Amino acid sequence: MKTKDKKQIKKGLSNSEKLNKARKVYTNPQNANKQNTFSTFIKKNIWIILILILTVLIYLNAIKNGFVNWDDNNYIHNNPYIKGLSISNLKDIFTKSYFANYHPLTTLTYAIEYSLFKLNPLPYHFFNISLHLINTLLVFLFIKNITKRVEVPLITTLLFAVHPMHVESVAWIAERKDVLYTMFFLLSLIYYIKYQKDNKNIKYLIITFILFVASLMSKSAAVTLPLIILLLSYYINKRIIIKDWLYSIPFFILSLIFGFIAIRTQKDAIGSVNVNEMYNIYQRVLLVCFALYFYIIRFIVPYGFSAIHPYPFTENMSLPTEYYFAPILLIVLIFIIFISKKELKSILLFGFVFFIITISLIIQLMPFGDAIVSERYTYIPYIGLSFITANIIILLLKKNNRILLIFLSVSYLLFLTISTIEQIKIWNNSEILWTKSIASNPKSYISYYSRGAARSEVGNYKDAYDDYNTAISINPKYALPYNNRGLIKLKNNDINGAIEDYCKAISLDSKYANAYNNRGHALALSGKMDEAYNDFNKAIQIDSNYVDAYSNRGNVLRLTGKLDEALVDYNKAIQINSNYYNAYENIASLYYNKGEYKQALKYYEKVVEIVPEYAHGYYNLASTKNNLNDLNGACSDWHTALKLGDESAMQMIQMHCH
Repeated sequence: MKTKDKKQIKKGLSNSEKLNKARKVYTNPQNANKQNTFSTFIKKNIWIILILILTVLIYLNAIKNGFVNWDDNNYIHNNPYIKGLSISNLKDIFTKSYFANYHPLTTLTYAIEYSLFKLNPLPYHFFNISLHLINTLLVFLFIKNITKRVEVPLITTLLFAVHPMHVESVAWIAERKDVLYTMFFLLSLIYYIKYQKDNKNIKYLIITFILFVASLMSKSAAVTLPLIILLLSYYINKRIIIKDWLYSIPFFILSLIFGFIAIRTQKDAIGSVNVNEMYNIYQRVLLVCFALYFYIIRFIVPYGFSAIHPYPFTENMSLPTEYYFAPILLIVLIFIIFISKKELKSILLFGFVFFIITISLIIQLMPFGDAIVSERYTYIPYIGLSFITANIIILLLKKNNRILLIFLSVSYLLFLTISTIEQIKIWNNSEILWTKSIASNPKSYISYYSRGAARSEVGNYKDAYDDYNTAISINPKYALPYNNRGLIKLKNNDINGAIEDYCKAISLDSKYANAYNNRGHALALSGKMDEAYNDFNKAIQIDSNYVDAYSNRGNVLRLTGKLDEALVDYNKAIQINSNYYNAYENIASLYYNKGEYKQALKYYEKVVEIVPEYAHGYYNLASTKNNLNDLNGACSDWHTALKLGDESAMQMIQMHCH
């Protein structure tokens, strides 16, 4: 073979090998495309992914927290509307207010969780944290759509995710409404931006409106959204056209409707502080200025965390010094905005107006509640301040020592992160929460009362009694500690002392249903059945869903021989709360005493079904079975009662179970 031919053969083999290698590399182009797409996605979004991971790591310990006695008991433990998912229950959720609030979507999430997990706090915390993660991502998307700088949405999102002032909204189960309404609020704003940027496509405006409705049904604070969408129109287009004004009308109408509902439902939730009586007009203006000052300062340097930030006590008709500095700070901030350069002025105006609009409802323009400020109210408003901060950092990086600024920024981020981690621990249980609140505000009578209630729940009555006395000494006109101190006196068999405290609580708050119910119970123990009956009636008149009062009134009727009327009250309590075991037990006891053991059996079985760890429930069930000649069943239940701690079951076992 000629040399030339050999070279051609080698060349041919070489080309063949190259072809084979090429075939091996591209045998599955679809998989290669998927890998490339995923890799590109990760590289493109690596920073927001890292922020989300950091957020998870920071809030992970919140899952270990329990319930606290600050509204968790009202929204979860004692909420009759979440005890089932029947059509009737769902109707009540969407047509009735509860605990001075109308937020049906929030209540629905509780109902779903309760049906699946009952009173296990972990899933409730997990859902709150999940919503915070979603909101963190939505903040990124929202800011990304209104700025050209890549770094601004990342810094804004990072501040939103890790800021310790947001812990209250996330780590507090009862504040589910905050993180839920925010999700729909931000989604609504994102779709409104799409509407503005996509040739005014009406479908995006419709989606914006639907999401706005969902936000309102999660928390009434969403009423500020129409003003925010007009602000966005101006920020994006540098003007607000007639069409934008017209299309905002349905949003404003809906805000007015839900605002009216909120005022109606919260009319009795004004708290123990009457601002109009405590402060003059000038001082009330200072309260509003201080609220704004507080939120701005705590954004920059968060400290002094507390579940309650009480109104200030006036000494010689004067407020604390910092209240007089507050207006000066606000004037300085407004001055800085107006002297700033055009590009920065636009950013400062947008961020500051966003902050003012979203926080306007809770800066004491319309005073309510027992706190002058609350950390949870910063959840959405701080997006505006974070946006300003992000832009200022980017501008400074261009003009100053980058290494020093980066070092300071990282140090500040570390400070925020550590503060958030420490603050999450505070929400572990009620006593820790209120002890921290007392440390921050030693004159907070509400914190002493609340810690007393937490201590009572775990049987620490001595320290609880001291806390109630301290709350009364700070504010003798605060009704709640008198009522709870009365409960401790009753446990110590001081019936007259308990009645005296209940009377004092009622004199301070004539609509205090719990105090009427408790006084009725004490009067019944004293044998004063008519007076007790009247107190239970009054409690029911104040709160028509008060199951304890129905059950207690039923007990008075039963003791006075009115058995049919007693059954009506017990069944009414069950109708309100199908898991209210006391009413089932009372009905069972009524039938047992009448000798109707088959009827009694049915209700005692329901008692232990609802409360499987209730030792005396098994004891009563066993006694009923014994009267029905079911000795094996009776012995089994007495053994269960003994195992759960009812020592009296031992005697019955010895008598009947050999």
